[in-house]
Amino acid sequence: MVAEEFADQAPNLRPETVDTVNYPSRAEAIAAVEAREVYGAVIIDTEVEVIIASAENAAVADKIRALGNRKLLQLARAKGDDVPEVVLTDVAPWPTENPRGSVLASSALPLVISGLALGALAAFRTTSSLLQWLLIAGGSLLTGTAFAAVLGPVLGVLPANLALSSLVIAGLHAACASALLGAHRLAGIFGFSLVGGSIALLGDPLGGMPQPGGSYPEFWANLVHSMPLSADMELLKRIHFFPAAEVSSQWTVLGWWIVAGVAAWFLGVLTRKKEIEQRGKHQAEITSLED
Repeated sequence: MVAEEFADQAPNLRPETVDTVNYPSRAEAIAAVEAREVYGAVIIDTEVEVIIASAENAAVADKIRALGNRKLLQLARAKGDDVPEVVLTDVAPWPTENPRGSVLASSALPLVISGLALGALAAFRTTSSLLQWLLIAGGSLLTGTAFAAVLGPVLGVLPANLALSSLVIAGLHAACASALLGAHRLAGIFGFSLVGGSIALLGDPLGGMPQPGGSYPEFWANLVHSMPLSADMELLKRIHFFPAAEVSSQWTVLGWWIVAGVAAWFLGVLTRKKEIEQRGKHQAEITSLED
């Protein structure tokens, strides 16, 4: 398909980010869609077939379908034939309980709020360092399992592996809570507010169910993919609807947020220890002068 034509069909995409790839066979085109390498495909032969993955992005799937109809009309006019129906193949459809992905999108805010609440509980209501990290670990697994059960067996939004869904959501909560606890230990309420605000105010609107990367300038696209919520929602979609797609980059994002939180926590502990030592030395000097 022609990149400019697709950009016309999808005005929210920047034209310079739209590109086309030619595949020698239908099977290879479908494999590329299933691996999240392309949004979809239009196969033009004796008939026009549109390959889409609505779970990738329902709006983009609609645009690809519209482009297929456009190509079909052009082909029919060239042959002087009546316009037949386009053959539509959806290789990654949403479940019937969530036909446009809206239920999963609406779960983004409760998911991120739960992670932030867990971090706040660890930072402000738990004094023991060991209990703080046990709370984050145990709480993440508990809330992850609860959310996965609701989105999976109860609502039918996530139709596949319940255990893996629980682990993915637990990863989001652990990433948010660890980052908040580390920021609070290192920089107090200022650090807590800065990190929490970034995750809530940037991570939720940009990362809940992000538009395709081409919808954003490069800086914002990179920011979207670096947020824990964006990585988590992408992971959920890939493990349930695109099992052939790689998931290492999304796990890496969640892992780095956890590592960053732990590192900030240890740095805060060391900083606090040095401050106490300096105060002790200063107090000893005052006492010696008084003597």
